[in-house]
Amino acid sequence: MCIRDRYSTMEDSECFEHKRTFNIYCEQCNEAFCDMCPCHNESHLMVPLLYALSVEKLNKVVDCSSRVLVAVDSAMQKTSRCIAELRDDYAAEMSRALAEHQKAIAALTKEYEERMNKMEEEMRNKVRDLEGCLDEYKLVKSKLECKVSKIS
Repeated sequence: MCIRDRYSTMEDSECFEHKRTFNIYCEQCNEAFCDMCPCHNESHLMVPLLYALSVEKLNKVVDCSSRVLVAVDSAMQKTSRCIAELRDDYAAEMSRALAEHQKAIAALTKEYEERMNKMEEEMRNKVRDLEGCLDEYKLVKSKLECKVSKIS
């Protein structure tokens, strides 16, 4: 039991023998005494009871602060892990999105190249057709010129 629990109430704060308020404390025996009846062991260090109560309260504050610091450190570590996970998730999502865009660009490029190749082939065919027509025209022209020269 802590000092405050034992000596903070009115019933426990008075010496039965001398009817005086407890005002000194023996840390080794963990007992409070009035100034008329000190600890039975004279080698023990006696301190004022209020000092002992203050030290105990301060120790509780330090202990509570330590627990708060541990909790804050734990929360910071969790936050750091969450940030790292979010950063990794974001990087993975960006990589997937980039890969999808690259696939789409590759598909569009392939489609464009196929259309260009088809148009180029169509143009070559048209040029061949026109060259064939030109050859046919030249042939007809030369035949007509021959007939015209025979007639004249």
